[in-house]
Amino acid sequence: MSLASNWCEAVAASTKLIGGKSRFKLRGGVKAEPWGNWLIAPTQGYLENDASGPYSVRQLAWIEIDPGEAGPELMITLLAAADISASIVRHWVRMQVPDAEQQAEP
Repeated sequence: MSLASNWCEAVAASTKLIGGKSRFKLRGGVKAEPWGNWLIAPTQGYLENDASGPYSVRQLAWIEIDPGEAGPELMITLLAAADISASIVRHWVRMQVPDAEQQAEP
């Protein structure tokens, strides 16, 4: 399993654990995609929510999670346990897609 697949699965699992909404920003995109109510990794190296996707990790610049009542700190803690860095932007958690071109499967 590639590093991109592990990253996608860890992000999806963390989001599922606390709930919340998710949205993507595509590489080269002008604005973020619409918010979705759930996030999954439907296949290796891909993420999808009920509003958009599935997208290959190669297509993504970042992912934002609105953790709702759980709060961003809990999401940051879950992601850190999976060795994923994230930042708080407003009250959302943003994960930049790290080196997506090198991580994604050919």
